[in-house]
Amino acid sequence: MAKISAKVSFSNIAEQEIEEELFRLREKIITGLFPLYIQEELIAQLKGMGILSKPLAVRSSATCEDSARASFAGMHDSFLNVRGTDNIILAVKECYASLWTPRAVAYRRKMKVGDDEVFQAVVILELVEAVAAGVGFTCDPRSGREDVVLVNANFGLGESVVSGAVEPDEYCLDTKLEILERRMGRKENQTMARPDGGTKLIASPGSSEKQVLSDENGGDVLVAPTTDPGWTPLFLRASAIVVEPGGIGSHGAIVAREYGIPAVLNVLGAMSLIKDGQNVVVDGDEGKIYMQ
Repeated sequence: MAKISAKVSFSNIAEQEIEEELFRLREKIITGLFPLYIQEELIAQLKGMGILSKPLAVRSSATCEDSARASFAGMHDSFLNVRGTDNIILAVKECYASLWTPRAVAYRRKMKVGDDEVFQAVVILELVEAVAAGVGFTCDPRSGREDVVLVNANFGLGESVVSGAVEPDEYCLDTKLEILERRMGRKENQTMARPDGGTKLIASPGSSEKQVLSDENGGDVLVAPTTDPGWTPLFLRASAIVVEPGGIGSHGAIVAREYGIPAVLNVLGAMSLIKDGQNVVVDGDEGKIYMQ
């Protein structure tokens, strides 16, 4: 790696010889030995979490990403709807190998980030097979306003939004998550999970006429079975959170406090007691829920 690292520059990254050397390096990583003790520990942990047999998201998460210095947006590979042990191991390898794609190396050279400054981690979590998904900014990236939340959203998995495959809906919300402004996107396609693993981009006729985030969503109460971080993207659409187990130190509780959303945790039986469409009042200060 040190040899190819020293050889690649911003000016020669597009040369065929360099691209071939980077390809061979990635192939060595992907076809290389995955230590048995790490594999056994990984599988044991996923089994212990009860998600080994479920569709998973295997995501790159490298140092220097989303820092004040550089975003690395889309530079490293992530994989959705990964199923089965062999595919999980392969996806982990491919996440590490993606450090050495031409785009990732060119980005580091452009942003003056050394190859030895970027260390890859891989996050594995249960895939939320979303009806709709997207990206939320707690600061408007165009104006710098910090009193609004800007949301891009599309139907299906969020991959179509972050990859730029569609023109998504855009919503500007206030700090109470009430919709202030909306701009409807064409949303001609959406990303869906394949039954046998992976994703596919399919046509989405009629979606351009529908809002992804309806005006009523701002008042929804999210009732969840756990405080798993996988639920936190839905916090942007919720006016309050109710969770069956969990405490004030859980990820979900911490994020709810940061978002200023009332949250009551450790409500046993909440999933069955609170019905869809039922009117409820969530008092986060007192830890009480009033059902009407």
